[in-house]
Amino acid sequence: MSSHDPMNDLARRIASLTPAQRELLALRARRRGIEVSSVQPIARRSADGPPARLSFPQERLWFLQQMSADAGALNLVYAFDLRGALDVSTLGRAFDEIVRRHEALRTTFARCDNAPVQRIEAPAPVELRLERLDGHPEHARAQETKRWIAEAARPFDLARGPLLRAVLLRWSAEEHTLIFAIHHIAADGWSLGVLVRELASLYEALRAGRPSPLPELPIQYADFALWQRERLRGAVLDRELAYWRAQLSGAPPRLELPTDRPRPAVQGSRGGTVAFDVPEALSSALEALARREGATLFMTLLAAFDVLLARYSGQQDIVVGTPVAGRLRPDLEPLIGCLVNALALRTDLSNNPSFRALLGRVKDVALDAFAHQELPFELLVEALRPQRDLSHTPIFQAMFVLQNAPLEELSLAGLSLRPIEVVADAVMHDLTLTVRPTGGRLRAWIEYSADLFERSTIERMAGHLLTLLEAFTRDPELGILDAPMLTEAERRTLLVAWDGAAERREERCVHQLFEAWAARCPDAEAISSGGFSLRYGELNARSNRLAHGLRAQGLEPKERVAVLLGHGPAQVAALLGVAKAGGVAVPLDPTHPPERLRQVLDAVDPRCVLVDATSRAAAAALLDSAGSRAASRSVVIDLTGIEAEQGAALSPDAGFGAFAGLPAIDPDPVTSPADPLYIVHTSGSTGGPKGIVQSHRSFAQFLDWQARCFAIGAGQRVAQWAPISYDAGLCELLGALCFGATLCLAPPALRTDPAATPAWLRSERITLLQMVPSFARRLLDAVEIGGASAGPHPLPELERVLLAGEVLPVSLARDWLARFGARPALFNLYGPSETVLATYHEVARVDPEQTAIPVGRAIDGRQILVLDPAGQPCPIGVPGEVYVRSAYLTEGYLGRDEETRRVYLQSPLHDDYPDRVYRTGDLGRWRPDGALEFLGRRDHQVKIRGNRVELGEVEGALAAHPSVQECVVISERLDEAEQRLVAYVAGADGPSATELRQFLAGRLPGYMIPATYVALPALPRTSTGKVDRAALPRPTGERPDLGSAFVAPQAGLEETIAGIWRAVLGLDRVGVNDNFFDAGGHSLLVVELRNRLASACGVEVPIVEIFRHPTVAALARYLSASPEPAPQEAGAGARARTRRAAVRQLRDRRARVGASTRNDEVESDEH
Repeated sequence: MSSHDPMNDLARRIASLTPAQRELLALRARRRGIEVSSVQPIARRSADGPPARLSFPQERLWFLQQMSADAGALNLVYAFDLRGALDVSTLGRAFDEIVRRHEALRTTFARCDNAPVQRIEAPAPVELRLERLDGHPEHARAQETKRWIAEAARPFDLARGPLLRAVLLRWSAEEHTLIFAIHHIAADGWSLGVLVRELASLYEALRAGRPSPLPELPIQYADFALWQRERLRGAVLDRELAYWRAQLSGAPPRLELPTDRPRPAVQGSRGGTVAFDVPEALSSALEALARREGATLFMTLLAAFDVLLARYSGQQDIVVGTPVAGRLRPDLEPLIGCLVNALALRTDLSNNPSFRALLGRVKDVALDAFAHQELPFELLVEALRPQRDLSHTPIFQAMFVLQNAPLEELSLAGLSLRPIEVVADAVMHDLTLTVRPTGGRLRAWIEYSADLFERSTIERMAGHLLTLLEAFTRDPELGILDAPMLTEAERRTLLVAWDGAAERREERCVHQLFEAWAARCPDAEAISSGGFSLRYGELNARSNRLAHGLRAQGLEPKERVAVLLGHGPAQVAALLGVAKAGGVAVPLDPTHPPERLRQVLDAVDPRCVLVDATSRAAAAALLDSAGSRAASRSVVIDLTGIEAEQGAALSPDAGFGAFAGLPAIDPDPVTSPADPLYIVHTSGSTGGPKGIVQSHRSFAQFLDWQARCFAIGAGQRVAQWAPISYDAGLCELLGALCFGATLCLAPPALRTDPAATPAWLRSERITLLQMVPSFARRLLDAVEIGGASAGPHPLPELERVLLAGEVLPVSLARDWLARFGARPALFNLYGPSETVLATYHEVARVDPEQTAIPVGRAIDGRQILVLDPAGQPCPIGVPGEVYVRSAYLTEGYLGRDEETRRVYLQSPLHDDYPDRVYRTGDLGRWRPDGALEFLGRRDHQVKIRGNRVELGEVEGALAAHPSVQECVVISERLDEAEQRLVAYVAGADGPSATELRQFLAGRLPGYMIPATYVALPALPRTSTGKVDRAALPRPTGERPDLGSAFVAPQAGLEETIAGIWRAVLGLDRVGVNDNFFDAGGHSLLVVELRNRLASACGVEVPIVEIFRHPTVAALARYLSASPEPAPQEAGAGARARTRRAAVRQLRDRRARVGASTRNDEVESDEH
């Protein structure tokens, strides 16, 4: 079935040389650092010798079979349509002769001295099952064929055999479908070619009454297995290992492909396949490109696949596996058996090389790898011992296969034979790209893990690969990061259909929106605070007097006014008054630390500082300690008196001291929509606060959208929940007052008292509430605790709840909907202060398997861009950095021009005209429905043991624990080389660290499970309600000891298990915390351990549980079903080593077979 294999050609040419010529060739090769082995015939085993050992690939396959719940994943299944008059009896006799010729097809596997051996059975007839389906309608044949393929693919019994299963479906006298399955331990993709060729020759001869035309095989597979073991030792093994160790040193442990579902803690085999065609013109262009560059089609396609994986993962160091036939000798070519090997091809894609340059790199990598292809992948994994876990195969998780065999040309005597594509429903890797030249074009398909990916994701990926191929054939000098990857349809969707930035509305100043409502409805309630209220006309009069007073104090347009007032109506009037006067409000929170307030005042250099009785003295002290300019020019204005006595009506003339007699009419406008409205401060990267300057036009546009989206208007009652020193507070305050709603001022103490909040919401008849998700959880708990006393509708007036500022946990959204249903409507909001808001999403339902709540679509006037490091739009599902494109962004950072230039940018997509974007520093990805999914901060992405970890993903998994109310995960560096994850957990029931570890072990890979857990009554929070990471306490205790002292086993079960270990491992003593694998155990000894445990304890322990419980103590607890002890009882170091060893060994056994399973249907014949 193979067309051309240059490595096999080389072997044949070497074999044809005379001994003297071979010696000369070897001498010249050694001078160049190349070892050429003499091609001596493989000797036949003695028939009287001991049972044959397994080859290295067989050993791994045998072990996988022992512990796999779905051993059908290890089967090779093929199907062919036969057209013509078929002699069924002759076909059966041809199969019989093939099985007689090839011992591998009649080999079973048994244990001898606790090790697997081959047992070659006597030839026996093949059961060719004939299913008569005459008259079956044409349209139903495909489904029936699929059903019989599944039947043929059922698991084999390696101990009993046979390992070949054949089914013949008869549709009519001249229409048949032949299906056969072979366990991978008995065959590989090359074997298919051997089998079909021999089947054709034998069928033709036997049908004509002639004897078999095939010569007897010089060797059998068992001879190869013995020869392989004898050859791969000493200098040969050392030389091969040295190359591969150097080649893979420092390689990333995992390909970080974005997935549609969280990676299971234990890798599954459920798979799917997406097939597609490379158009004929593109196929020809690829062949021509390969020829021009002195490369092969294999190298060219691999280079493009590397680019695809790099663009998807964001990694520049890519390792891809590829199968090779493993038949470097002529005497191995005619064998049926598992000789396939897997090579790890590592490519450096750094520094954005051109595709031509990358192809040169791939060519060098491939040629070197194929020159060192003799080392079995099983031995490579065993020697490298990479960091492993149960969630994926080691060294590589993606494979590339080029098939060159022209199966379409095969025929039996008088019959045409056409292969049927068998869709994989079991896979061993995350992704496998297979390409086969056929009929002047390339046929391709991607096998994928259905545990990780949706079919639609892989369909898009296929389109992206085609787009890259088109780009690189047009211009090989194109940088690999610069090449377009999106299809035109997807580009239109991302950049046009999902673009909301084109909105242009009438531009007005924010205070003018309020003035219009005050003129229209002067008697409507504007503010409700603590049992008394202020009408729109009264509030407008107060703010007008302040505006006139500020101008009288010499305030010029665009000058800054610090608003240092306590929570209450004075704050509201002051903000409006500053805007009316033409000033720029700088709202400050008097409860903030004095040093922070001093930094702000020093930076903004305010013309005026508005204070009240509670902040007057503090303001004077702050100005004295601030910069000399601020101290000398700032005017302190005391607004004490604006508050009436509690419960009394507020007179339009009350308060403001000397401003009381100033005009109450609207001052003449001196502000344009482009002028600044306010400056709010957030934490800066240097530690000091940075001021964000917002304009009237931008904020007015947002307020207009907010009012339309959330139905804010007359009759609505909006909670003033957040402090006005943050933009969320201004959105609440001005959002209500600029559109006729009532602003209800929440007492500051209420923000930390969820138990009192429901009553306040009911008493104020709040219709719109915005808060952080963590407080929403506590509010929900308070409602639940209230139970029947709150009635079936505990918040009857509340229509909408807006959650922002933190990630919305899936569990909270699910619980909220379960309690409240569709009312109040729940919205998830996202947007940094620099954009005010960027996206919103109504949470109407939460699917059972949902792992994240999206932040939704862009608000009006915004476009969300998710861009890769080169500034290219990321495809749907691929993470990138979030940029917000809008004409309504904030202006930038006050006095920080350089920082402003770093994040307020010209759009990376063009430079045709000024087009501002804000670079958020957040990570996100598009969902297929057009909603944005927030993935966390770039600076919250860490690496643990070389694996990239998003802290938000760990937090999401931890938050799913029913006893965890809230949590946060950070990374803590232990030393220069190691860091660990620390989880801070707040919950009523106080789950133990052991419980949390066990909970996460079923949801996350081992490297994502926090090493340390800190229980807190509640997480520390900033004044805005966000988690204050800087205030989290450091974990107590010393760094865990990664070793473990000897601890003697206790009498009983522990001593029994330890005794078995001593016998299996050949040791004098074994401690309860000693790790089976660290003590010398390996995959095959696990089988012996299991058998001895069954004999001694009467319990059949699943092999996977031995990997999960690799210490005496852990296994004893498992067998006795007792809970795991607290951390101090077993020692953190022992458990850490236990987990690492279990991960390492299980990945070891998976990968050594997985690399060569299913993906080698016809091994790559051209490189």
